[in-house]
Amino acid sequence: MSDATRRATIVATVTAPEELAPAALERLAGRADWIEVRADRVGDVDPTPLRAHFPGTWLYTLRSRAEGGAMSASRDARRRRLVAMAPFYDRVDLEADRDLGPDLLAAVEMERRVVSWHGPAADLASLRARFEHMARTPAGLYKLVPRADVSGEELAPLVLLYALDRRDVVAFAGGAAGAWTRLVAPV
Repeated sequence: MSDATRRATIVATVTAPEELAPAALERLAGRADWIEVRADRVGDVDPTPLRAHFPGTWLYTLRSRAEGGAMSASRDARRRRLVAMAPFYDRVDLEADRDLGPDLLAAVEMERRVVSWHGPAADLASLRARFEHMARTPAGLYKLVPRADVSGEELAPLVLLYALDRRDVVAFAGGAAGAWTRLVAPV
């Protein structure tokens, strides 16, 4: 497929249990490509019975407090949850700063890994260095999300995408100033 005919991947993020109701999932089918289940907000959900209502890609995310999520359990409890839920999901988000131990990498095949980082605002050189560190771990997708609170901070992740020119990287800015970058960051 040429770049001119490439279409963006739409990811719908579930942060409340009612968003997993069959009717809600059916409304997303055909509109979203992926469902990201934020297990740090909704708990551990087996998507097997829900796949009939949403046949797309299912992503399990257990975002830590350190990266802006609600997960505050111990490292061991976090690893146990990730290992337990990995077989049920198409993709599993592994935080680059805490989830790349041998047990988790063995539990999640390379092509199913989404190695991610969510952190403070960063310039292009810092983001490139962070990506190079992340890319040492083989993964199907790498995701970088620096926070952008003031105008201008949101540009670095988009410049990184352009500079890397890789289909396995998604980068956009979090925070108020970065909201628009989620719409233009390709997956």
